[in-house]
Amino acid sequence: KDELYEYLSYEVVSEDYTFSRRDTRFIDSDFVIPSLEDEEDLLDLNQVVLAIDVSASISDKEFHEFYHEIQYCFELLHINGFYTFFDTKVAPFLKIETKEEWEVDHAFGYGGTNFQIVFDEVKNFSKTERVKTLIMFTDGYAPWPEEIDIPLIWVINNNDITPPYGKVIRLIER
Repeated sequence: KDELYEYLSYEVVSEDYTFSRRDTRFIDSDFVIPSLEDEEDLLDLNQVVLAIDVSASISDKEFHEFYHEIQYCFELLHINGFYTFFDTKVAPFLKIETKEEWEVDHAFGYGGTNFQIVFDEVKNFSKTERVKTLIMFTDGYAPWPEEIDIPLIWVINNNDITPPYGKVIRLIER
């Protein structure tokens, strides 16, 4: 749990500073102090897409582990973004806004696993929404597609699979 939270809090939700606007608290000072980017700009920068594997190899227990990991991180960090479910198809992207929207069931899926269709949908989605990071929750049992040009985190629930690219975080019950 902590590894994903730490990565998201330091790498995805970083507060950006700018010298294009001085920090007005120090306007009378001889020092030029940067100010934080506008909150609206930060929200745009914090767009993530969560892709949750609901193929036949993911049990209900594993799905709920993914769900609780996601809920833990997003409630603490208040990250904006979207989530989707996938197997050999990709469900519509849904906006992460409130806890109530996370009350989802493992209703979609139970087929094979295809990462390429997720990458294709995210590339297409990124034409209209700014996507800062793609986070794939999966067991990793699928062919590896070509690398995507968006920062990628694999949250893998075993020690058997190691993706050939992207940041890997292991979600293993201890």
